[in-house]
Amino acid sequence: MLIKIFTIIVCMSLTAMAQFDSTSKIAVTLDESFRTISGNVIGNERVLFGNGPSFRRGQCCTDKTAFAGHPSRIDLVIAIDESGSVGSRNFEIMKTFVHDITSHFVVSYSATRVAVVTWSTKTTLEFNFDKYINNEGVKKGIKRIRYSKGWTATGDALHFIRKSLFSRSPRNAKKVLFVLTDGRSNRQRYQPASEANHLKRSGVEIFAFGIGRSVRDSELVAIASQPTITHKFRVEKFSDLSSLSHLISSSGCRNRATVYDACGRKCKCKHGRLADCKRVRKNFLDMTDLERCRYIRAVKRASTVQPFKSEYDQLIGIHEQLFFSGIHNGDFFLPWHRWYILAYENVLRKVDCRVTVPYWDWSLDSDSPFNTDVWNSDLCKYTGLGGSGNPSCVTTGPFASPGWKLTPSAQNACLRRGFNGITPDCTAIQDVLDATIAEFDDFHIGLEVILHNTVHVRIGGTMRSLESSNAPEFFFHHGFVDKIWGDWQEKGLSFKRHEYYSNTTSMPGTFYTPRNVHDLEDQPYCARVCYQEPKQRCKLGGRSFSLAEVARLSLADRLRLDPNPVPEIPQEALTNFGVPKSVVQRLSQVGLRLFGVSIKITGRNEITPIRTSPRRPFAPRG
Repeated sequence: MLIKIFTIIVCMSLTAMAQFDSTSKIAVTLDESFRTISGNVIGNERVLFGNGPSFRRGQCCTDKTAFAGHPSRIDLVIAIDESGSVGSRNFEIMKTFVHDITSHFVVSYSATRVAVVTWSTKTTLEFNFDKYINNEGVKKGIKRIRYSKGWTATGDALHFIRKSLFSRSPRNAKKVLFVLTDGRSNRQRYQPASEANHLKRSGVEIFAFGIGRSVRDSELVAIASQPTITHKFRVEKFSDLSSLSHLISSSGCRNRATVYDACGRKCKCKHGRLADCKRVRKNFLDMTDLERCRYIRAVKRASTVQPFKSEYDQLIGIHEQLFFSGIHNGDFFLPWHRWYILAYENVLRKVDCRVTVPYWDWSLDSDSPFNTDVWNSDLCKYTGLGGSGNPSCVTTGPFASPGWKLTPSAQNACLRRGFNGITPDCTAIQDVLDATIAEFDDFHIGLEVILHNTVHVRIGGTMRSLESSNAPEFFFHHGFVDKIWGDWQEKGLSFKRHEYYSNTTSMPGTFYTPRNVHDLEDQPYCARVCYQEPKQRCKLGGRSFSLAEVARLSLADRLRLDPNPVPEIPQEALTNFGVPKSVVQRLSQVGLRLFGVSIKITGRNEITPIRTSPRRPFAPRG
């Protein structure tokens, strides 16, 4: 009799043991599932963006060409059991595991959107699909989740997910649900099996994780998609989740290697995970044909097609509304426009997450800035912005009239350009960068008034009006201005934290302060940004110099190579931007200190801007 009882006990123990999956087996299965679902590509720049010409002979740039190869569109929901049996310590382990799951997906509005739900007696939406636009934001959102106790109303949680989340998913999105629980469902209005069946019939792929011995295996089977061998997992204890996290690999991510994720961000590999991912902004002339085509197509789609157009129009219009409300003065000019570029870039990345805002280094073609490939009008390859107006409305290129129009705040008018004159050269840029911390006022006046304002007027047309932000080249120009500020900040921590770091006043029309945006590697929306140095060399006195060589030249040597680094400033560059008289009076002294030459002002004002009232703060979703 004792032998029989002992045999029964042993058999029951073996049966219980057999219910649990080894972490190594789960890791292999999940690796394969992640690759199948997300299609996340990790590679080098050449793999993701091409190297050199990107079109076959005779091939034109279409939306299909531009957006081909984009990461899969996925709506991912993770449901975490926070019932009383879990405990606060184990709940933190589950949060870490959830973050590791999301790290295998490229989080972006146009790629994988993530929502997290916790449940016990009641269901709580911790954050929705549109809350975070990158993996770093999701990580922060998961970290903020707090544990509460209660029963295990699993069916109610699945009902909420079906009705409040996946019912709003776009038709072209894959729908994926991860459910993590440690116990049997109870105290619920809706049954888990029934709700799971509704979800699966609507196309949701469900992965069910059971932790511990209290989970009913039949319930996990009822929840998970088929085949259960790849969708249902059980581990014996919560610590197994930590082991599992270490076993799941990021394909192609070798420690200390530099790689690019599927959205084109430049990342470091740390412990098999992507880390320190940055958006890379390039000089437009250094981009491949495919990158240029993709960028221009993204701008056209965002500015003409819903649901992007409404947000695009609102964002473009805010610059006009706030033109004379502080965004063009010393307190806010640089940080406000840094935020503005980022907000604009976020809108474009909702079209394609691989898009970043390029800059135009006009100083490298200062003698003939309007004969560069920036302004080509090739309507086949879409590799340029088009030419000047004829006589005012632009009639060539992708933004030509009739066809493309400015936003409603600009009366849906045509885009205008009126190329004239030349731009400051590369020695002028270096002269500004040489400013010390004590010369910050000179640096700011030199960058904003002498360089920034002048180029606006030299492009002419829409760019010299209140509606300047409507012009696609506005962001090319401001990208370069932002890069110059970023280069100055890179001279040392004291440069990075000077002036704006201590300014905690909200910037006009935003919820952000200068301190929130002063560091390119710590931007709002958990974004990190870097500017790639231009490949083009600087031509001075019949010779060619790298930018590093120009930086090593003294001011006297630079003046011998180019006695006139800063062309005459048009009067419009002062009056159109409301430059205070006190600053105008200082221009000659600033010119002598920065550039070694006196600043000359010529011409007369042709446009009298109208003061407008500020709008409410603009807070783009995502």
